[in-house]
Amino acid sequence: MEKNIEANEVIELTTQEAHEMVDRWLQFDEEMADLVLLAIKELESRMKHMEEAIANKDANLLKELTHSLKGVTGNFHMDEIYEILVAVDQYLKEIKHRSKCS
Repeated sequence: MEKNIEANEVIELTTQEAHEMVDRWLQFDEEMADLVLLAIKELESRMKHMEEAIANKDANLLKELTHSLKGVTGNFHMDEIYEILVAVDQYLKEIKHRSKCS
C-alpha cells in the first residue's frame, strides 16, 4: 500500500480487491502459504482482542497486541493490514507521549 494511513481511517475494499489481496499474500511456497492461511484465520480473533482492549481502555494490552500483529503481518507481507497497524502503533505512541507531557 503506497499511501500513509491514519489510525482512524476506514479502508473499504470490493470483493474483487479483497480476493486479489489474499491471493497476493498466498504467493509463497506451499509451506509458507499454510502459515499465511493460519495467520489469516487468526486475524478475526486478534482483532476482537484488540477491540476488547480498546473497550477496556487497556492501552498497554492494545500496544502489545498491535505490536504482535504488526510483526505477523509484516513478516507475511500483508501490507494492507501492516500499514494500518503501523498507523495505530504510531498513534498509541503519540498518546503515550502526550499523557507523559501533561
